[in-house]
Amino acid sequence: KFFAPTIKPLPLFSPNHSHSFVVLVIGESARKHNYALYGYDKPTTPRLSKRLENHELTLFNATSCATYTTASLECILDSSFKNNAYENLPTYLTKAGIKVFWYSANDGEKNVKVTSYLKNYELIQKCPNCEAIAPYDESLLYNLPDLLKEHSNENVLLILHLAGSHGPNYDNKVPLNFRVFKPYCSSADLSSCSKESLINAYDNTIFYNDYLLDKIISMLENAKQPALMIYLSDHGESLGEGAYYLHGIPKSIAPKEQYEIPFILYANDLFKEKHSIIQTQTPINQNVIFHSVLGVFEDFKNPSAVYRPSLDLLKHKKE
Repeated sequence: KFFAPTIKPLPLFSPNHSHSFVVLVIGESARKHNYALYGYDKPTTPRLSKRLENHELTLFNATSCATYTTASLECILDSSFKNNAYENLPTYLTKAGIKVFWYSANDGEKNVKVTSYLKNYELIQKCPNCEAIAPYDESLLYNLPDLLKEHSNENVLLILHLAGSHGPNYDNKVPLNFRVFKPYCSSADLSSCSKESLINAYDNTIFYNDYLLDKIISMLENAKQPALMIYLSDHGESLGEGAYYLHGIPKSIAPKEQYEIPFILYANDLFKEKHSIIQTQTPINQNVIFHSVLGVFEDFKNPSAVYRPSLDLLKHKKE
């Protein structure tokens, strides 16, 4: 699928033949301050916290490039040439012969060429008993088991663009059985809600996100091929601090809640045979995504002219 393909090409590269499967999960309006993984005092991430205790996850201190979706997506997918006229990661990988799938429950995507682009409602049309999950992010996972089986001998990037924690109607993003923090705000007029009910409504979106990411990881850990999951949010969210709500304030003056984001990596055992995740407390930005994903698919005997090791969160065993 094309979106406005009048963009400058990057130098071509030849991918390796390791047959890796990368899932890039782009969250929406998720701020790291409300993740128990990052020290929040409410149990918003019970499944992921258990995996962290078992040393299955790597967390990074990250900030978003912007406080709104479109600009953050450009940064996430950009090669850091600081010129968005150049083709982005999905287009670049697709041209190199890598299968790129983009499943979306959100908007703001543009300038991408991929193998397949599907909205969540299109995915659900193929699922006979999915009415309960149809409005929610879990609908994006319906086809993941089939993709893992059908493309076990190919290099694949799957991008999942979540509805996540998009306000103001936070409760609409979460199935009833995941609305565990009560009372919760169900109004679009956030200033009319009590502080407790507003935060509970938002925390329920993080609790549901915890379930979703854990489900992805469960599929990848049993995959027949090397598999990596990268999760990050497009930006954060204000919940009334300083009388600010939602997001979109220019980053130069925005409160930290709008740009400090969760950033989580998981790799299965087959992936870790060929790659390792760096451990660092140094703050990172979203611009590491392009090179971290590209590094997985690189043929280091004939490296891409675009690839920058300094922006790669992985170390690779070069064959």
